[in-house]
Amino acid sequence: MQTLSNKQPEGNKTKKELEAISEKIKDSKVKVEDILIPAAATIILLMLSIFVFVPMIKATIAFQQEYESLKQKEDTLVKLEAKLKGIDDATMQVDLLNAKSVIPKTLRVSMFVYYIDTLANEKNLTSKSLSAGDVTVSFTNKDKNNEKKSYLGVSGPLSYTGTLQDILSFLDSLYSASPYIISADNISFKKTGELWRVDLGVIGYYVPERAYKVDYYAAFNEYTQYADVIGIFSKKAEELKE
Repeated sequence: MQTLSNKQPEGNKTKKELEAISEKIKDSKVKVEDILIPAAATIILLMLSIFVFVPMIKATIAFQQEYESLKQKEDTLVKLEAKLKGIDDATMQVDLLNAKSVIPKTLRVSMFVYYIDTLANEKNLTSKSLSAGDVTVSFTNKDKNNEKKSYLGVSGPLSYTGTLQDILSFLDSLYSASPYIISADNISFKKTGELWRVDLGVIGYYVPERAYKVDYYAAFNEYTQYADVIGIFSKKAEELKE
């Protein structure tokens, strides 16, 4: 009897252990809740990344790019200021007035033709044709990526008759005869008996008063590097004062 009674508690103990192990096995099984909760947390994190973190990162990148752009513009303006300070204000004002006088806001046809016809008379040439009118002259600047520019001017086909020596002397003095900036093209010669006839087109330029849009960040070149052009402007401006 004693032996039997001792075996019963041991059997109960074993049974309880098995039940405990069985419960642990049940608890260790994967439940639906165990999958849904991490999945939901992952989805929420992805949504936060898309709607919050991604825009924040994009805004940060855009801000950095804008900062670099502003920094470059600031450096450009600092260099521009240094170059402008290197130009004497008084000299610049004189050069500007000279340029405005030889390239005026308007150019009357009569005034333009006067200097050329006066030179022709000094060279003993006879006028065969004399007329002029307003034109627009366009050209392409190959040094600046084929940039196209247009200028206004007064143009006239001119024709003079005289000796060959007088005609050559006239052409040689043509650019210096007028105090305004002019150009000549389409020059042709024709002999008529003992005399020669010269036909040419002459253009005098002017710049009308208007508002210009200035790009402060474009490449800046000091006008003082064109000393030869400044010299021509100065010389022609003195002629207008006489």
